[in-house]
Amino acid sequence: MSVHKHLTFSDQFSLWGSLAVTLTIPAAAVFVVNPLGDKPLGTAAAITSIVLGTVVGSLLLGGVALIGQRSGRPTMNMFGGILGARTSWLPTVLNIAQCLGWAAIEVLVMTEAATSLTSHALRPMWAVLSGGIALIMALRPVRAIKALRKYLVALVVIATVVLIIGLLQRGVHTVDSGSWYGFWPSFDIVISLPVSWAPLVADYSRHGRDERGAFLGTAAGFASAGIVYFLMGLLAILTLNGAASATMATQFIPALLAVPAGVIALIILLVDEVDEAFANIHSTAVSIENLTHRLPRAWVAVAVAVLAIAAALFSDLMSYESFLFVIGAVFVPLTGVVLTWVFIGCRGHFLPAEATPWLLLPWGLGLATYQLLAPGFAPGWSDLWNALRGSLGITTVTSSASLAALLVATIGTLVVVGLRHPARAAEAARARLDATV
Repeated sequence: MSVHKHLTFSDQFSLWGSLAVTLTIPAAAVFVVNPLGDKPLGTAAAITSIVLGTVVGSLLLGGVALIGQRSGRPTMNMFGGILGARTSWLPTVLNIAQCLGWAAIEVLVMTEAATSLTSHALRPMWAVLSGGIALIMALRPVRAIKALRKYLVALVVIATVVLIIGLLQRGVHTVDSGSWYGFWPSFDIVISLPVSWAPLVADYSRHGRDERGAFLGTAAGFASAGIVYFLMGLLAILTLNGAASATMATQFIPALLAVPAGVIALIILLVDEVDEAFANIHSTAVSIENLTHRLPRAWVAVAVAVLAIAAALFSDLMSYESFLFVIGAVFVPLTGVVLTWVFIGCRGHFLPAEATPWLLLPWGLGLATYQLLAPGFAPGWSDLWNALRGSLGITTVTSSASLAALLVATIGTLVVVGLRHPARAAEAARARLDATV
């Protein structure tokens, strides 16, 4: 199937910059500032964590985008050309679960922000309205996105500048005495945000005109906006009572509302937030199509929207931190496996004929490494890993679970590369290409 290569660098930079403009990032800042719950980071440590984690995660995201551009395939189908067609059902199912979770969190954030602007009695109405608008966009995506971007981009930029300047003018409570003790857990939370998009990124980058646009447009677009919105969340927390009081993911909202014109700016960001919810509803349907074509995409979108609305009504944002750690455990090592296999094992070529389910082993080892270092707080799942940690004698660990999982996944993938020698096929493919020139 031919793919139209029409997305330029600026197109992809704008797309991923736009997707990083989301209130879920300021909501995550409370966990970045106080990842362990009792030992807040110093201001310098928090800023370093935000910048480093966003840049590293965005580079990983850009690497997967580059593979998507070269393969011309949507992400889940592309994973089938790496892990094997039958084996790719596993990341597909996990991505469906992730997209469902993100759709719910997006609707929940919009609901909480709208409720803060009105009253708690209207919370159910805002949940239904937020999920309903996202559903309409998922059913009629092209016109909705074009209209949203045409009229909202300039307003979003202005709203962002207004909020940041307003927060700075209010004065911040710096934490000079704060420690670097929770720096790496904080880094793990930050990196999970850009990496969470890795299972979706090739859905768009496969339409990229060139490799530079796919890699740099994606990485730079997400990193620039992601850093700005993380820092906005940090500023919002520090304008209140400082990092020591950061306990709730919605704490950034009152600080934004206190800024002059903050209500108007927040309303603009709320309207812009809908496209993130739409993207997750849409990608859930696309991922399900990788498993079966029997379910109509429209009905899948309706089901996802209903689940997102229900989750927004009956859950709270305190579960957000657990969700971010689970995302990191699953998709950080998977990203490491995919990048190592293609760029080192296959010398940058996408070779579906070399796909192997043996790559599940380094992925699993990376996931286990992450969970043993950072079991998180998800009920049941984290309890299992905490019990295993206890049996192994592992106590509190403050190193980066993400970097350790990447290292283990990379080494494990290199072992599989050594056993299968996919680079030979890459060299043969290159030789055939040279012969035809």
